Amino acid sequence: MPAWIGKMNHASYGKRFRVYIWLLYKLTKNSQSDQLIYVYGFDLAAVALIFKHFSRRKIFVIYEIPDIREIFFSRGIGPALIRFFEKLTIPKIDLLIATSPEFISEYFTKIRKIDIPDYQIIENKVHQAQLSETSNPQKCKIPDKIKIGYFGVLRCAASLSCLILLADKNRFEIILRGIFMPATSHFEAQISNLENIKYFGPYKVPEDLSGIYNEVDIVWAAYPFSNNNIGNHLWARTNRFYESLFFHKPIIL
Repeated sequence: MPAWIGKMNHASYGKRFRVYIWLLYKLTKNSQSDQLIYVYGFDLAAVALIFKHFSRRKIFVIYEIPDIREIFFSRGIGPALIRFFEKLTIPKIDLLIATSPEFISEYFTKIRKIDIPDYQIIENKVHQAQLSETSNPQKCKIPDKIKIGYFGVLRCAASLSCLILLADKNRFEIILRGIFMPATSHFEAQISNLENIKYFGPYKVPEDLSGIYNEVDIVWAAYPFSNNNIGNHLWARTNRFYESLFFHKPIIL
């Protein structure tokens, strides 16, 4: 069963200490030998391994990597320490789940040279069985205004700035769905008074996918811009990419 361990501070490992303590408490109280622990986030995987070691319980730790954050490529003492502990932690994971094959081939194998005992690639594909019978792709129409949808985690400031510029052109209507991140939260207030761009809040997956994709003509699937020649922006495959293919929508990359 999923366990609520508290609100996580985005991109701030130092502020998560109370969450780590609460996770250890939850694991001590609720976990038993021969159970699975499925975690997202390198730090939570490390906490799970620490618990497994000291509790001496036969627990199978699964660590899923949906993205590789910029801190793993950054310079400085903090990022260097994180990479040091990553190299100690990853080989002890029982099963690593990656949402992109390049996370394994490019990052862990080529760059980090970390041995992974066992891994599996599970891409963020949409499966018909997840959706209702009426959740079918619709044929594209020729609209008076071209509707561009930007869905999911709205973390890319460059994308939002570009979409605001497009909204100024009377030919485009911008539809935003999902959640803003701390670095982009100011955009919510900025767009509230603009024409041709609307933010409709978070959505549920997979229940709402058909509705939000069938109301737009093109999907903005560009990943957060970076000048680096290595990194998550080159390897990750977003949910928007797979969802756009499933619903037969052109995409902007």
